[in-house]
Amino acid sequence: MIVVLRMSVYYAAADAVILRFMIEVCWAPMLAAFSVALDQSDDEIVICLCLEGFRYAIHVTSVMSMKTHRDAFVTSLAKFTSLHSPADIKQKNVYAIKEIITIADEDGNYLQEAWEHILTCVSRFEHLHLLGEGAPPDATFFSFPQNDLEKTKQAKSTILPVLKKKGHGRMLYAAGTLMRGSYDSAGIGSNAGAVTPEQVNHLVSNFNMLEQVGSSEMNRIFTRSQKLNSEAIIDFVKALCKVSMEELRSPSDPRVFSLTKMVEIAYVLLTYFIYVTSLFSL
Repeated sequence: MIVVLRMSVYYAAADAVILRFMIEVCWAPMLAAFSVALDQSDDEIVICLCLEGFRYAIHVTSVMSMKTHRDAFVTSLAKFTSLHSPADIKQKNVYAIKEIITIADEDGNYLQEAWEHILTCVSRFEHLHLLGEGAPPDATFFSFPQNDLEKTKQAKSTILPVLKKKGHGRMLYAAGTLMRGSYDSAGIGSNAGAVTPEQVNHLVSNFNMLEQVGSSEMNRIFTRSQKLNSEAIIDFVKALCKVSMEELRSPSDPRVFSLTKMVEIAYVLLTYFIYVTSLFSL
């Protein structure tokens, strides 16, 4: 029996609306395929293909203002960074973090409310990075009695040696900080007494793995925010405000990272506004 195959004819779509209908039909299976494969596989090729699929799916849904579909992909990818559970971080989670940075850089003008998920990842990464450096958490400063100079000096004297910790000792301090509950979702249990040496070593290894993503790469999200259009910068600042409020409201570990970034961005925007105003006044 001879099977005759007819060559398919492909036509270029002149109207992007056609793409919207295609996405409506296949977005859920795509999300399931990327998520399941990324969750269950440690193969480098599979991981790269899944992350590439996430990036293109977020790009298309963002450009076409398909908010529900875009947020579903962004939320799923943010979960795969595992920044909410540092004890579970693997190499593929580090790749997911880098993918988040790429998406923020390339599709920032279209992310709208999805900026909140990305900036939350940035906040969590910065927190883990500081703990990995041996720096005291912001909550340490919130606990100071501001009107008592002597107690403040005493507290500072206990912090400064920590900042000087190096190598393995510094990482153990960071791991101990997580185990005492300064990071809500450490993924290693709330009972510090139940933590084993193996868990400590695993967490220290994860801190070292996160060093593949430098703080300069994360800060690029803020430094390049100046290239966002007028609507996108508003969405960016709104999301930053929400993340800042969540940081400050944390009962166990209040932080000021996003608040500091918000002040920096406001200063840059004000400086730019003054510069533009001066040009028109000439």
